[in-house]
Amino acid sequence: MLGDIGEKKKEPLKKLTTLTILTLGVMAMLLGVVGCAMSPNELSSPTPNVQFDRANANWTQEEVTNRLRLALSQLTSQSQSLLTQYAERVTELRREIRPGGDNSEIFAKIDFSSFVQDLQYEIQRDYRRRSAYRVKYHVAARLESLVSEIQSLLEPQAAELFEARLTAFQILLYIEQREFLESAERAARESEFAEAAEVIARLSGFRLPTNLNFSTITVSLRTLRNVLERDLPDITGSRELRGGLLQQFEDFAQFDAWTADLSLLRFDLTLPRTYQQKPR
Repeated sequence: MLGDIGEKKKEPLKKLTTLTILTLGVMAMLLGVVGCAMSPNELSSPTPNVQFDRANANWTQEEVTNRLRLALSQLTSQSQSLLTQYAERVTELRREIRPGGDNSEIFAKIDFSSFVQDLQYEIQRDYRRRSAYRVKYHVAARLESLVSEIQSLLEPQAAELFEARLTAFQILLYIEQREFLESAERAARESEFAEAAEVIARLSGFRLPTNLNFSTITVSLRTLRNVLERDLPDITGSRELRGGLLQQFEDFAQFDAWTADLSLLRFDLTLPRTYQQKPR
């Protein structure tokens, strides 16, 4: 699918012009989220934010193996953090149950928190796999089940809008992280983004720019992240917990892109058999 890239690099990203900043700032204001100063990687949660270096054709296989081992360890810790936070939430919610009272909302929150707790246990196991390809296959399926669970808490139109926003968010993260992205794949990703943007425009009245470049991606990521975190239902947890869930989606999209680059550069993405993370 991808062509011969040799050792080509991205062209240096141009700085935002004053006009671009003003134009995109107005866009964010129209959506009502410009008051938040978070960058795409700044969160309202204590959940660890995993950073990925740009893939480099000059890395050795040993360097890649060590970086992959570290990334999987950090992603495992991130999942453990979410598991712990939601387990604590379940404990707190159970203290709020009142015999004979209407506890339906509390039980709904407990059910979702227990779902996330169980899901994170499985995601931790997946991140301990040796093959990056198998990690991505299994974690993607887990996160898809989380999307479905969140959608079940929303009205049909809100559920469709949530999925479109999250899809757009992940596509932008993927494109932004890629260091070696062949034109055919970029065109396909941009087409997927345009489809998601059209759904967002139809359901919310707000149109994201589809001419993707450094400036539009930067602002659109900030806008989407703030809206996603804001509009997740209260059942999913506090803003800190919602931020943690979105951080996991964000970091997985970046991991997917990062390993795609490494695979394109012909690095082996299977850790040695001696590798095994200790159970937490």
